[in-house]
Amino acid sequence: MPIVDLHSNIAKLIKAAKQLEEDWQQTKLYWHDQASAMLEEKHLQQIFPNVKLAVDATNRMAEILSRAERDCSE
Repeated sequence: MPIVDLHSNIAKLIKAAKQLEEDWQQTKLYWHDQASAMLEEKHLQQIFPNVKLAVDATNRMAEILSRAERDCSE
């Protein structure tokens, strides 16, 4: 059993980001003024690329930790 389980937490992050994106698309049907455009531009558009970067980095870290764990157990 791995000492550190990064995959379950990254799965939660992915699920939350997808839910946020779906909820935002629904919200935009009813809220489409300057404030909503500013929120999307300043905050939401930055979240999704950053989530992808975090997922990629976490997957690389999980691979490194797994390799280190195997090396230490031998």
